[in-house]
Amino acid sequence: MIVQEALPLPTQWDRPPVLSFIHPRQRLLPAPLARLDTSTTNAHDEGSLDLDARLQALTESLELLANVHSDAEQRHAREMEDIRSEGRAFRGDLRRAFAMGVREARNERKRRQEWDEKITQLAAAQLVTEEKLQHLSGTVDAFIDSMRSGVNGKQRPQ
Repeated sequence: MIVQEALPLPTQWDRPPVLSFIHPRQRLLPAPLARLDTSTTNAHDEGSLDLDARLQALTESLELLANVHSDAEQRHAREMEDIRSEGRAFRGDLRRAFAMGVREARNERKRRQEWDEKITQLAAAQLVTEEKLQHLSGTVDAFIDSMRSGVNGKQRPQ
């Protein structure tokens, strides 16, 4: 966040205003800026700062800004490294998950083929059983018909 500070100048048009950086966590002005006289008195008044004091305050403000910026860069570098390492770990987990998914799909396909073979065998066995049952049914019907023909060579009354 950049804050514009007006310095006590003889006129507003003589010099540009001073820009200073205020860190978002820092709610108050940095110490060098707090020392700057922001009143509307002109430079000839007793309460105004002389040029050396202003330059000193600006120098301290710039040093403070440089320190804050350096800290922010270091924090950014650490956070980016954390993000990169988390990304690498996530990609590794994703790679393993996909490999497990492919393995599971292959195993499922193999199980399905085995079940298809078993169902085919059961269907063939069912057909053989039905044929044998029909043959047995015909044999039983023939036996029953032969029993109806008579007893000891004689015809049964019907």
